[in-house]
This record gives sequence, structure tokens and C-alpha cells, in this order.
Amino acid sequence: MSRWNTGSALLLLVGLALDRPIAAAQGTNYWIAFPLHAVIGTGQPCELGEGITCYCSGYHFPNSVVPANTEITVFVSMWNFCGDIGLMGIQTAFEWDKSWTLLGSAWDCRSNQLVATIPEDPGGSTAGTITTAFDCVQGGYAVNIGRLFFRTGSSGCLSQVQSTYPFGIHGLDCNQGINQIGFTHPIDYYRLGSICVESQPPRDGCFDPGPVEAATWGRIKAAYHDGN
Repeated sequence: MSRWNTGSALLLLVGLALDRPIAAAQGTNYWIAFPLHAVIGTGQPCELGEGITCYCSGYHFPNSVVPANTEITVFVSMWNFCGDIGLMGIQTAFEWDKSWTLLGSAWDCRSNQLVATIPEDPGGSTAGTITTAFDCVQGGYAVNIGRLFFRTGSSGCLSQVQSTYPFGIHGLDCNQGINQIGFTHPIDYYRLGSICVESQPPRDGCFDPGPVEAATWGRIKAAYHDGN
């Protein structure tokens, strides 16, 4: 995809962020997810977080548990379940425990990547929002789009929350359609990774959508690979 098209995608996302009228199809797509993967040390390169394959191509699950009072890099990924949809942008928001310290972030893991908003203190639905566009990505595996750098606190988690910007959490597909994660179904929570200190129960963002409309809460929990 050309840089012009990437710029057009960013203009679309900026328009969404500024609540301007946008001509784009929107809906709910249960085939995308935003996993998180953490490693020790800040400033780790994008390549260190590659290879998170979830269910389709293998079982290299993200690491979602970290030590207390430690500097970490959190890789923010997007997952097109088994490659059914291509994505060229995402929007989500982060909140973190008050004992954690945001050291910065970098959004440069994809080709021709541009950003409209980045997470800042104190985090949450508005200040914690990332809005970014890049060249179209296809494939049934998780792809890193950026990194968050933290010093963890004594407890608690880094989680994704619904953004206050228009359309909330969503992926922008390669036809510039808006694919929302709207918390309208219990499985939505399992499509958004979290990172937690040690004994806290995190969600890695890898899931099996199955026949979503027919799913029961028991089946959803069973699909969550570590049973939390």
C-alpha cells in the first residue's frame, strides 16, 4: 500500500478522533483481537515481540504476567483470526494501576505507520487512547504495532478500556471499514489483552471465537486457554 493510502487511513482515524463526519461502514467483527505481550526491560525492539501466533498458526501465547517493581516493555498487537480480515489501523485505550509508572511509548513497528493520539498519564478512556494507521496487514497471526514502556508497581494490571473517541475500540480494515469491539458480548473482554503483576489474573487476548452468537459463558471461559 502506498504512503498516500496510509495517510488517508490516518485522516480517517483523525476524523474519528475529532468526531468529524466520516463515510465508513461500521459494525462488530468477532474475528479480531488486540493481545498484549510483556518482556523485562524498557526500549525493547519491535522484533523481540514477534511470533505471537495464538491459535491459528501455532501456540506461542503472549506473556501476560510480570514481576512487581520492574521495568518492562509491553508489545501491543493485533490479531486477524486465521487471516479472515486485513487491518490498516487500530484504536484502543489503556488504563493502569496507580502504582505503575508510564515511561513512554513507541508506535513504529509497521510500515508507513502514523499516529493521531498516543497514551499519556494518567491513562484511561481518553488520555490512554492510541489511534494509529499503517500499511494493510493480512495473516492469521498476531502482529506488533507498538510498544508501551512501564515500571510496574507493587500490584495491579495494565488493561484495555473503551475509548471515549468515536467508535471506541476498533480495527480499521483494509477497505476502511470500522470493526468495533464494543463490550456487547462477554467474549469481547477476552479479545483485549492485559498485563498483570504476578498473582493477578490477566487476559492475554488470544481466544477462540467459535460460533459467537451461540456461545455460553461456560464455553467462553473454556476457550480461554489458561482457565482464568
